[in-house]
Amino acid sequence: MHDHGLLPIDPAPPTACRQETRRIPLQMDRTMRTRYKIDSYQQTYFVIDSIQQLFDMTAPDFAPVYERVKGLPELAADARD
Repeated sequence: MHDHGLLPIDPAPPTACRQETRRIPLQMDRTMRTRYKIDSYQQTYFVIDSIQQLFDMTAPDFAPVYERVKGLPELAADARD
């Protein structure tokens, strides 16, 4: 595997491929409430079954999602639920 077109010096797999990395199904509400780290790899990745699933989930207006999550607490990047 390579990152940004360069072969990694570290032979360990990228964080997203490591066993301890959590993968959870993409849920719009959960995703919008999650704080993200911009200076390191994520501990949790939201996954989809297909690109079509992503298109279907993001095609509708986001206004109802914004209303549902408004006022709810943010979730840490490594939150379990």
